[in-house]
Amino acid sequence: MPTRPPIHRNPWEKAPQERARAYERERGSSASRGYGYDWRQFRERILAERPLCQDCEQQGRLTAASEVHHIAKPRARPDLRLDPQNVASLCVSCHSRRTGRGE
Repeated sequence: MPTRPPIHRNPWEKAPQERARAYERERGSSASRGYGYDWRQFRERILAERPLCQDCEQQGRLTAASEVHHIAKPRARPDLRLDPQNVASLCVSCHSRRTGRGE
């Protein structure tokens, strides 16, 4: 059975798991970022009212929505955080795509 070559890292560089843990600590809890009980209730209501991914529907596909995406970011417009007109129900891949583009 072949052995794996050693992984060489700079001694001052943190391991990937340590970096991920540090990022999560700095990021804070979901409630501290504005996604507490009121957001969870709002999210459930939106997904019940709009169960299909809005981006997929525009492309003629029917995909179940599982994410609620803010159009105007809550940091920029905290007054629109729980506004139904400021959110879109999306599937995971469409939400990732939008988030990746910085929307």
